[in-house]
Amino acid sequence: MKIGIFGGSFDPIHIGHLIVAQTSIEKCGLDKVVFVPAKVSPFKVDRKSFFSDFDRLEMVRLAVEDNPKFEVSDFEISSNGISYTYITVEYFSEVYSGSDLFLIVGGDSFETFHKWKNYKKILDKVMLIVYPRGDLVFPRELESYRDKVLLLEVPKIGISSTEIRNRLEKGEEIRYFLPCKVYDYILRKGILKV
Repeated sequence: MKIGIFGGSFDPIHIGHLIVAQTSIEKCGLDKVVFVPAKVSPFKVDRKSFFSDFDRLEMVRLAVEDNPKFEVSDFEISSNGISYTYITVEYFSEVYSGSDLFLIVGGDSFETFHKWKNYKKILDKVMLIVYPRGDLVFPRELESYRDKVLLLEVPKIGISSTEIRNRLEKGEEIRYFLPCKVYDYILRKGILKV
């Protein structure tokens, strides 16, 4: 089996994330994509999530529940401390022993991938699927790993979780940025006033 691991803050998950996951399945031949919401990103330790861990996990579950090729793992979000990808990859290499693992990352994350803790251990176990959001700079430190990197052409959709949070804080509409079930969840929680 070919398993995609899609980690992120998902604060909140939006349709852009789902498009990346579905495109990874279609263009890279993945059998499934596992969404892994992070507890604390090593690069965002100073930033508190807008949504609670519980809410972020629940929104991801709602967003993916109608796609049989999408799954959610609470491995990182239920752990204590910083969510290091090398630990997550080690975990999934045991869970999916014998499967080919693919780590799905944005172009911005890829450009600093060589700064991730134990990045070489990660690359020993996975192929990277990189979805550029613009022009991609291939880091010099990763040149010897070019054969471990798949570039994914994804439709350009200018949506970010940051933009959604900013719109929420301003009381602006976010309905069309999110899967319907996620939007309804935010309404039910009283986070968005309409």
